Amino acid sequence: MAPRPIRVLHLITGLASGGAEMMLYKLVLSMDKSRFESIVVSLGDMGVVGEVIRSAGIPVYTLNIRNYFGLFCGFRKLIGILNTQRPGVLQTWLYHADLLGLLAGKLTKLPVIAWNIRCSELDEKGIPLSTRLVRRLLAKLSAIPNFVVINSEAGRLAHENAGYLPREWVLIANGFDTDKFRPDTSMRKNFRAQLGVTEATPLIGLVARFHPMKGHEIFLKAASKIAVINDRVRFVLVGTGVDETNPYLQSLVRELGLVGKVYLMGYREDVANILPALDIVSLTSLWGEGFPNVVGEAMACAVPCVVTDVGDCAKIVGDAGIVVPANDKAALAGAWEKVLNMTDRERAELGFRGRMRVEAQFSLRCATEQYERVYERHTR
Repeated sequence: MAPRPIRVLHLITGLASGGAEMMLYKLVLSMDKSRFESIVVSLGDMGVVGEVIRSAGIPVYTLNIRNYFGLFCGFRKLIGILNTQRPGVLQTWLYHADLLGLLAGKLTKLPVIAWNIRCSELDEKGIPLSTRLVRRLLAKLSAIPNFVVINSEAGRLAHENAGYLPREWVLIANGFDTDKFRPDTSMRKNFRAQLGVTEATPLIGLVARFHPMKGHEIFLKAASKIAVINDRVRFVLVGTGVDETNPYLQSLVRELGLVGKVYLMGYREDVANILPALDIVSLTSLWGEGFPNVVGEAMACAVPCVVTDVGDCAKIVGDAGIVVPANDKAALAGAWEKVLNMTDRERAELGFRGRMRVEAQFSLRCATEQYERVYERHTR
């Protein structure tokens, strides 16, 4: 008789579209179903990612915690789910889920509890007081979980400096589906046709939700510099809150003389169809990144990347991209100019070095196998 699959319950703060949520989605869909049974619980609502996970046949529970009264009710519901499901591993994702999961897991006497940390630089400014207090408490409790997963070396160092002393750090970089994210000439032509631009139009993209850490202002200021040098360049911005209804971005586009050169496309579920159409993908974050998904996704699509030196970005791109200091619009524009001035062959070679790097080091299969091994090791 085959051994019973290891039941892994993933508890996450929410299931809106984001880096942690997408990694969870990819993980539960790719794990070996003969050896692992996945369950997902959201502290919030179902969200767009939860709907996709549920449609794939994986149970998803929601606690709908929105206030302190909801916290009490949600915690009781979580206790009930854990007592009913009795997972062999409780894997929590992000700070609030780490804390509630640890308390609930200990109360229900689960055998293995693991945390999953997804960020790096811990800038106290701009972070809600409740989150700061939770993180400080987690540092004091960090020796209790069986292990703590981290997706970047920068994240590990930052949390050690913040007082985290876990029994075991497990570094598992984000993994990417290289069948979904790949070079595709038809996608390139289709998306460019949607924009009404030609194959010869240089497109520089930023895929990031609207947030101060993501550096949209730096991106647009660099865009205004490169637009003076090359009037043909166009700029594609994708992400939640990055659309025509954003008054700040609209005003900035006007002030910088970029009207007609910038496409504010908002949240898109078809990023895999957009990336192959771009000539450069940038990450312009100022702080807070660990292992940003969009960098790996763009590299898998063989698109050259220009990234700021935050988190593990420099280690991710290696010699397959260009790294610039954070918050430096001149350096960013200069790196874009360098890539655009390459020959088509040079630019293609740079992009394909990125894809080969993802296939060798950051594939989804590689990341999934690392999770599977650590779960099996702790449940023997």
